[in-house]
Amino acid sequence: MRRELYEETGIRLLERPQRVLGVYSSFQEHMSDHVVVFVIDDWTKEDVESGEIAEVAFFRPDSLPGDTSTATNRRIKEWMTGVPPGHRW
Repeated sequence: MRRELYEETGIRLLERPQRVLGVYSSFQEHMSDHVVVFVIDDWTKEDVESGEIAEVAFFRPDSLPGDTSTATNRRIKEWMTGVPPGHRW
């Protein structure tokens, strides 16, 4: 996780992740994707180029771009409110 985070975003962890928010599965579009969401508090940002990521940007949780996915909005609500992952909103 530490390596992927740095290679794709330039974020370097200064200590271990605080916790795992949840593990999620998506089987849409005939795929089998599994996503683990980590909570990190202590990090720095460096400039890196990635062939996989077009852009890295930061937003306040209450000011996310309009095209933010429904699943991403759910994960942010879970983190902000402490509601357990998997809760139906």
